[in-house]
Amino acid sequence: MITLLLLFAFVVVGLLLFSRWVIRIGEKDKKVTHDKPKAVDILQERYMHGEIDEATFKAIKKDLG
Repeated sequence: MITLLLLFAFVVVGLLLFSRWVIRIGEKDKKVTHDKPKAVDILQERYMHGEIDEATFKAIKKDLG
């Protein structure tokens, strides 16, 4: 009787830990996609910092769409 209760407890704890692990993996995937800057944003930053001139900025922006 006690063995059956222990087995049930291990199964429940195992399922809880597994579901927690799956939820964390899903959250990590979402964070990665939102943190990635777009090419146009990087281009604007480079232009604002003076790394590229206006003609280069406009040409690259036109290529990006």
